[in-house]
Amino acid sequence: MRIVTPQLSVAHHLRNPLDISLAQKELDWAPTIYLEEGIARLAAWLTKHKVRLRV
Repeated sequence: MRIVTPQLSVAHHLRNPLDISLAQKELDWAPTIYLEEGIARLAAWLTKHKVRLRV
């Protein structure tokens, strides 16, 4: 399997990866759960579906 990553601008690398201000501004979006809970939910989902995902 080959993983291809898109070319990213210099500005992309300088932003804080946890800064959601752009999503708030452009999409009128705000998180509804804390990051830790979201990560726990993702881990649980991946564990439950790992056979289907072939992980």
